[in-house]
Amino acid sequence: MCGSTNAHTVHTLASSVMHSHNLFHALLAGLNSLTTLLSIDASDNPINQFSSDQLPAGLQGLALTGCQLTTVPKCMTSLTRLERLHLSANKISNATAVFRCPHLVHAGLSYNHISSLEVRLG
Repeated sequence: MCGSTNAHTVHTLASSVMHSHNLFHALLAGLNSLTTLLSIDASDNPINQFSSDQLPAGLQGLALTGCQLTTVPKCMTSLTRLERLHLSANKISNATAVFRCPHLVHAGLSYNHISSLEVRLG
């Protein structure tokens, strides 16, 4: 029952953030303590910056679509378990840092200002 309550609280809090567009930074401060949280969708929130110590280390999915980002957040490379990253509909011009995530399987980068990519495989 306790796990279900926590999951409901996180979902409710996340829903509030998604609808208000101004609570994200307040919520961000406590996300790193949610060690079993695997995915965050903070799309359509104006985000300037955040650091990897604010996000759960085991994060596997992160959606920051339409967040007015101009660069890929520097902390992406420290999220070593990140598999899915959605950065579509931002103003990113250089996405090279995305491909430094060791377990990345999907990177959504459409509708940005990317003109070229430098990707090293293998």
